[in-house]
Amino acid sequence: MRLIADKAFRYAGKPLAVGDDFEANTRDGRVLVALNRAHVAEGDEPAKPRKPAKTEKVDQAEKPAKPRKRTYKRRDMEAED
Repeated sequence: MRLIADKAFRYAGKPLAVGDDFEANTRDGRVLVALNRAHVAEGDEPAKPRKPAKTEKVDQAEKPAKPRKRTYKRRDMEAED
């Protein structure tokens, strides 16, 4: 995705000044826009967020019951003075 720097910062090992345009992958671009470090260049559409994967719902009756784990406490130790 094509971005334009709003603040001076370093991206991909290269220093960027205010107004410099650069290419960033979609993930980094969304983060930089959210942090107000850059904005999307004109003509380049921001990537649409991915839809979460569909998961099958499992009935509670089908799920095996897991026993709850207890916390481990050592009672054979004492604090030093």
